Amino acid sequence: MLASLPPLTFTRSGAFRFALVALVVAFHVFAPRLATVKQRSWILTTISSAVMSIASLPLAWDYFAAYGDIVSVQRPSMWTYCASRFFQAYLI
Repeated sequence: MLASLPPLTFTRSGAFRFALVALVVAFHVFAPRLATVKQRSWILTTISSAVMSIASLPLAWDYFAAYGDIVSVQRPSMWTYCASRFFQAYLI
């Protein structure tokens, strides 16, 4: 658990709010440039998968550097906290 972080609901999280606003703005910027509804439906999915892939790189590095020992992967940090809040914003 994130003992060093205060317990927050997702609506009070600055990281969540920032991610939600960023996703909404990105959608409104890119949506007019795409012709079909099917193309527009991929905007948020593409952004989210790119952000989450990049956010997982430090964890993947720890995992592979420890030769697959999951115990050696870093403890939850502000980085993982913000990444999880971003993913929650995408889900909403």
